[in-house]
Amino acid sequence: MLSDQTFVCLTPERWNGLWRNRHQLLTRFARHNRVLWVEPRPYLSEALHSMRARRLEADHTLAWPRPQHVQDGLFVYRDPLWLPLSGRPPLRQITAWGRGLALRAAVRQIGGGQAPILWLFRPDQGDVIGQCGEQMVIYHAVDEYAAYEMEFQADQAANRPGRVQALEQTILRRADLVLVTSAPLLAAKQAWQPNTHLVPNGVDFAEFAAALAHPQEPAALAAVPHPRLGFVGAINEKVDLRLLSALAAANRAWQIVLVGPVTLRYNLDDLAELRAQPNVHFVGALPVTQVPHAIAACDVCLMPYRINAWTHHISPLKLYEYLAIGRPIVSTAIPAVADMAPLVGMAPDAAAFPGQVELALRQAPDEAAAAARRQFAAGQTWDARVERISDLIVATLAGRPVNEKGD
Repeated sequence: MLSDQTFVCLTPERWNGLWRNRHQLLTRFARHNRVLWVEPRPYLSEALHSMRARRLEADHTLAWPRPQHVQDGLFVYRDPLWLPLSGRPPLRQITAWGRGLALRAAVRQIGGGQAPILWLFRPDQGDVIGQCGEQMVIYHAVDEYAAYEMEFQADQAANRPGRVQALEQTILRRADLVLVTSAPLLAAKQAWQPNTHLVPNGVDFAEFAAALAHPQEPAALAAVPHPRLGFVGAINEKVDLRLLSALAAANRAWQIVLVGPVTLRYNLDDLAELRAQPNVHFVGALPVTQVPHAIAACDVCLMPYRINAWTHHISPLKLYEYLAIGRPIVSTAIPAVADMAPLVGMAPDAAAFPGQVELALRQAPDEAAAAARRQFAAGQTWDARVERISDLIVATLAGRPVNEKGD
């Protein structure tokens, strides 16, 4: 395990938000290293709105920003609102210089004498390369980011997907090590950076096994009768809301439980239709410690993803969490589950989804099948993923090639 290094990680979300793979990986690296979790940089519009509304948070005042220690080895840092991202010169250059100065100061404050490792998670973060005097750059792709715009772009003339792709190609060429979470992402990124490696998502298996051994049903689910069909995760544009509405209508005895925040910007009519279903329950986000118990409280776990360029490249975090609990799983036909039978039931199209759910409910008492799912998940731990990434970092720093088997 890599130790005594300093990681500067530009994350796409706040530390206190929904836990994603960044939280799982970086908290583990922080056990033996120093990790600076850099929250999303503020945009000029956000800064102006907050200042007009006089809603400056404590760490967004005019004081010089300082990293906040949140647990052993892990510090959270946020650029102040008075150094926002701006597309117009000379403000763009001035604020970029200020952010770089503040970030270097934050790195010094958390300690460590050697040059840091810069870890980037979005194509638009390439401007930070070189600001920290870093010894290496990691780029970590967990989605096909241009597909966001391909799916929902309103102004085709703006060619926003093309701009995202151009930014990403630049960062791929400049990175020393690229990590991806799915085989389609590996195929797409290796052409631009040969030192690209597949590290799928994982699961804290011990935590989920403990939840199964000592279940504590979340209070938000107590009033929901069985059978429960559960989806745990963000309700965003990847989720096929029409499929879920049709599933609810197929059998009113089935209770569809959606555990997670609603982050939709589009498809709001579909969301309204789904909310109107009498057997659909929006539970909202739960604390990360309750997520295993929420999954264990369901009879069947759902992965009702739309079929498009975005979901073609995903590695759903919930897949491994569902498997760790052992409940039957029904998914749409995304590549992430193409080779997962019989651990995962796959519906070839939306019309076949209710039939797969009915089959899963009949198979739910099968303890041998549940044990097979849990056994598979036991080999997909976050600790193993961190060791793999650690090996890749060490090899990259030493200039040694590492193949996909870790040799």
